[in-house]
Amino acid sequence: MFKDFKIIDISKELTTTQPYPGDRAAIITRIHDMAVHDDCNLSELTMNLHNATHIDAPLHYIENGLSIEQIAVDKCIGAAIVVNADRLITPAFKEHLTNKKVQRVLVKGDLQLTPEVVQLLVAHPILLIGTENNTIGNPDIHKQLLSQEIVVLENITLEHVSEGDYFLFAAPIKIANAEGAPCRALLQSFRD
Repeated sequence: MFKDFKIIDISKELTTTQPYPGDRAAIITRIHDMAVHDDCNLSELTMNLHNATHIDAPLHYIENGLSIEQIAVDKCIGAAIVVNADRLITPAFKEHLTNKKVQRVLVKGDLQLTPEVVQLLVAHPILLIGTENNTIGNPDIHKQLLSQEIVVLENITLEHVSEGDYFLFAAPIKIANAEGAPCRALLQSFRD
């Protein structure tokens, strides 16, 4: 029937994750507080849509590109591979992409995307690329990926995740006309 599985949270916590340089950190403000005899606890959140673990939509760098609620959510959910950054341009990785028909790639380690790697990913083609860094790369790298409607998942944590095959769930919050949105990124690891 169903194989036993393990869920791995690869998200970073919103308020304690260092924002991208120049961006403001997320702030939670308590509006109602049961500690002072209010009926309930109620908070307000002020944040940049690119704080902590989040998805970039094409609109982030492409004028009139798809906004976050317009991207196909199935790009953010499905079979994925975790690979170390230093293996991205090896012949074995290229063969793995082709043989396994990998569509979602999560990169473990310090990802430094080059135009060569981006061309490989675009040509394959993939649906999503994820990075542990707070950005996938410079504006040109973003434009190359987002112009092909490749979803970008940034600021994940893979330090306790082994290389291999997983099932990814990283659906972004549905926000109309937004260029990005936070998400709770989870991996499902199958056990034999």
